Amino acid sequence: MSHENGQNQPSDSSLAECLGKMVTLPGQRPIYLIIDALDESPNTSGISSPREMVLQLLEELLDLSLQNLHICVTSRPEFDIRNELEPLASGKVSLHDQSGQQQDIADYVRSVV
Repeated sequence: MSHENGQNQPSDSSLAECLGKMVTLPGQRPIYLIIDALDESPNTSGISSPREMVLQLLEELLDLSLQNLHICVTSRPEFDIRNELEPLASGKVSLHDQSGQQQDIADYVRSVV
């Protein structure tokens, strides 16, 4: 076994390859991939950051054009994330400037501070 029955951790590329194989199996029911808080993934310049790797994986999954694959990504509106995902998105919902969200944040800060 390549990972010695769980003794060795798989590489990121092995996990990405496995995910690609799983979503392309014939006869799949709808698959929902949820990626929460992408903005919290490190974004270091000069090397391929974890955030860049996730964005690349998302682009590769979307390039497969699978009708049964539905992807939801949540994130603060960071420039690099918006830049990569907006051209790929079939729809988007922005809560960043919604007055209800701003009121919830103000209420929370008042109750804690």
